[in-house]
Amino acid sequence: MAVQCALQTYTFETFQGHNARWKYKRKTTEYEDRYIECIIKQNDLLPLQDITNIVSNKVLPVSKTMVRRRHSEAGLGSYIVTKKPGLHIENIIKRLE
Repeated sequence: MAVQCALQTYTFETFQGHNARWKYKRKTTEYEDRYIECIIKQNDLLPLQDITNIVSNKVLPVSKTMVRRRHSEAGLGSYIVTKKPGLHIENIIKRLE
């Protein structure tokens, strides 16, 4: 019954569902965003707080949250680097032979 009432009241073209989200003005320019992304790529092994300190000292005061957002907008994921296992002594001897 409720669905039928809604279909009679609204047409498909006028029904949009929820209101659009509010778009906030960015505090950084495109140039600053590219610079932050470049710093993130150069220092990808550092923790996020250290990258935030590097950007804050060089360009503009930014928060850790802003750097995290720019990191995800750039499509860069976080991961833990796996370490290769070292060679065993037997394999080293075989290789030298």
